[in-house]
Amino acid sequence: MKLISNNRFVNYCLIAATGLFAILLIASLIMRLTNPPIEQNPYYTETNDTEVERKVQINILNACGQKGLANKFKQFLKENGYDVVEIGNNATNFDKTVVIDRIGDIETSMEVAKILGVNSEYVTSDINTELSLSTTIIIGQDFFQLKP
Repeated sequence: MKLISNNRFVNYCLIAATGLFAILLIASLIMRLTNPPIEQNPYYTETNDTEVERKVQINILNACGQKGLANKFKQFLKENGYDVVEIGNNATNFDKTVVIDRIGDIETSMEVAKILGVNSEYVTSDINTELSLSTTIIIGQDFFQLKP
C-alpha cells in the first residue's frame, strides 16, 4: 500500500476519516430508503386527519382605470375564503374581466370566476409556475356587472 505521508499518525487519521465518511454515507442512504421524503403540494394544506383544505392564491390587476377597485375585489375574495397575495394595476385596459389559471387547475379558476360573476368564456389558462399563484384576475371595464 502506498503511503500518503511518511508520518504514520497522519496516515491513520486519513484512513479513519475516510472510513467515518463512508459510514455516514451508508447511514444516510439507509435513512433515505427507509424514510422517503414527503412531497408537499404548496396549494393544499392539511387541516386535520381527514380534511384537506385547498389554498388558492390569487393576484388581482386593475385594468379598467377605476381607483380602489382591486382592493374592493380583494376584500370580497378574502371574505369568501381566498388568499389574495397581490393587487396592482395592469398596463393596458381591458373591456372584459378575465380570470387566468396559472397552475393547470382550470376548475379552481372557473370556481373563482363563478363567485365573481365572470362568464366562463373569459376563463383562460396561461401556466406560469414562477408566479407562485393559482389564479390571476384582470378586472375589465365590465366591473359594474360583477358581484363585488
